[in-house]
This record gives sequence, C-alpha cells and structure tokens, in this order.
Amino acid sequence: MIDSTITLYKLMILYLLEKAGFSMSNAMLADYMVGRSYTDFFRLQEVLTDMVGSKLLEESREPHTTWYEITDEGRQTLSYFDNDISPEIRSDITSYLKENGYRLRSESSVSARYRWTSDGGYEVLLSASEGNEELIRMTVHADTEETAILMCDNWKMKSADLYAALMFSLLGDADGKRPV
Repeated sequence: MIDSTITLYKLMILYLLEKAGFSMSNAMLADYMVGRSYTDFFRLQEVLTDMVGSKLLEESREPHTTWYEITDEGRQTLSYFDNDISPEIRSDITSYLKENGYRLRSESSVSARYRWTSDGGYEVLLSASEGNEELIRMTVHADTEETAILMCDNWKMKSADLYAALMFSLLGDADGKRPV
C-alpha cells in the first residue's frame, strides 16, 4: 500500500477525532473507516498503532475497549496537512458525525480507562458527562492492572451513586447536612 494512502488514513482519523471533540473507541473508529470501506480492520489497527507510537494519538484502555484521543502533536499535524483531505471526505466525516453523534457521545458518556505509566503502575482515568458537559473527571493510581480493571468496572456500574455521594459530601456541612 502506498505511503500516501496510509497518510490519508491518519489525517482522516485525526480529522474525525478533532471534529467529534471527544475520544473514540477502536470500534467507533472502525465503524467509520471500515464501515465506509476506506480500509480493512487490520490496516486500521496498523495505522492506529503507528499513530500512538508517533504521539499523534493517545491510547487508553478499559476492559474490552481501547480508546483514542488526539494529542497536541496530532492537532498540530492536522493543521499542517488538513488541506490534503478532500472536500468529499470532509463532508463524509461531517455527515457521519451528524448521523451518529448522539450514539457515539452516549457510548462515551461514562468513561473508565487505564494506561500503564512509566513508574510501573497504572493511571485510571474516570469521567462522566451529560450531553456536552463534563460532570466529573478524576485520575487515580492503581498498583496492578487487575486493580485498574476492577476500578474501571466499578466506575461503570456505580458512577452515578459515587458522583451523588461526592456532591453530597462536597455540598454538605460538617454534620453532613445538605445546605438549603
């Protein structure tokens, strides 16, 4: 496959992530890139791996899902080369996001991801959003991957209760009574 085709795939992924405004899972990216017959699944995986390695994307994991987010380097690269994306492809990406935006956003509204850190532990990234508003985002440390996975699973199941308890605690007085 020609390098220019691979470059176009990379630019398309950067453009898609930038236009979406939120991180997307491997399945979401495949839905667009493979579902619209731009490439096959295996080539997409190679491109994503290369993009993470060259710091255009940041990868994070949750149990059974890998998420990708555009980095500052990715945004800068896109700004240099976004004219290399044809108007037809831009229009196709815009159309895809209009047709699928609600579904994609709701799939990423409660997020629990983890990634390995150079100090040997895991950084667990937990967040919850409602519409376009991020309600909470926190990062906690886990010593093992098993602990990180457990934290992610529990956040997915209990995020609403944990958020409510946190807000009650933050908004209550010393006696735990909520202000009027």
